[in-house]
Amino acid sequence: MADPVYAPRPPLAPTPDEARILAWDLMRGIAVLGILVANIPGMSLARWLVEADPSKVGTSSRIDWLAFVLVRVLADSKFMTAFSLLFGAGLALLHCKATTRGRGFGEVVSRRLVALFGVGVLHGTLIWFGDILTGYALVAPAALPFVRRRSRTLVIWAIALLLLSLLAMVAIYSMDPDRWVERRKDANGTVLSVEESRALETAEIAEVYSSGDFRRMLSPRVNWYVFGTLSYITVYGPRTLALFLLGIAAVRSRVAVDVADHRRFWRRLLWIGLGLGVPLHALHLAIGSATPSARMIAEFALYVGSLCQCLGYCGVAALWSLGSPLMGLKSRLAAVGRMAFTNYIAQSVITAIVFNYLGFYDRLGRTEGLLLACAILALQVAWSRPWLARFRMGPLEWLWRAFTYWRFTPLRRFVQTT
Repeated sequence: MADPVYAPRPPLAPTPDEARILAWDLMRGIAVLGILVANIPGMSLARWLVEADPSKVGTSSRIDWLAFVLVRVLADSKFMTAFSLLFGAGLALLHCKATTRGRGFGEVVSRRLVALFGVGVLHGTLIWFGDILTGYALVAPAALPFVRRRSRTLVIWAIALLLLSLLAMVAIYSMDPDRWVERRKDANGTVLSVEESRALETAEIAEVYSSGDFRRMLSPRVNWYVFGTLSYITVYGPRTLALFLLGIAAVRSRVAVDVADHRRFWRRLLWIGLGLGVPLHALHLAIGSATPSARMIAEFALYVGSLCQCLGYCGVAALWSLGSPLMGLKSRLAAVGRMAFTNYIAQSVITAIVFNYLGFYDRLGRTEGLLLACAILALQVAWSRPWLARFRMGPLEWLWRAFTYWRFTPLRRFVQTT
């Protein structure tokens, strides 16, 4: 019998099906679907930034205003928050696997983040500028020194970072948004008003992104991607890091691992999260942004409300994963979650084809865009489970894990027949 000290160590590999945590897959599936609902205005409308103020949305259509409210209350910032929590939990789980099997965590996680960064750059520059993967890859290294900390320490750090980010965001969004508009000039050299300058810029963006000309779209897309990534790291970086730490804490405290043993925790999280989140969103919509003080209060309400509501959603997913209602829907959403990486990029590819290459950019209102998003979501819910019946994971997950573990694992499921 070989000496245990010199026995070969098992290689790191993707988590097998039977060891997966259903609550994570379920929440990830709900999150990736919700992210498309939140992103569809930015993917389809040149005027989406202009209409970020509830008072300026859908003035000619009540149904567009209703679509705006539904997206703002149910989706905006919630599912990106959920993904951040799950990403942090994934870092903690990868660390546990590496240390348990005696492998170097640093090397494995470095490859994982390098691959994520590479895909993010390609996604943001070639498909859609609103990429989130690059930001995750750049912020995640700051979370790595915390993977061994106690959960209490992680929560304290997370609260401090959330408060820091809240102060920065409230200060930024309290400023008059008109001051950031580049004032244009007409043919006679007369400086146009803010509204006229914004309308001109919107028309130019709409013309470029509906042209179907990849080369014309490339330069503005790269500029928006670089600006958006830098802004994300500067403004949202502390918040994202805080959410990573909370995800790590959820694993270290076992509440996200032994879900069944912490029903009471998840039940409280559900009621407290939704009980605070929904009223805060109502306050955000009611206040608007007519004055600097109103913008500060509205931004505070949205920031805190989105975090609370996301935690409430996590509670719903955790408790649902333990119950039996709607088993068919639950298994399909969990399948979407197991292929979240592939489904996220697929959403961008599909919407880019529709809006940028078929000429529908800025031609659909918020309601039509939301209906298209629902159609794409239905397609992903329908196709994810059949794919996983034949393959072990999504194609991008397979490539990402191959780069992470530096070895290919079988993608196709082999069924033995007699």
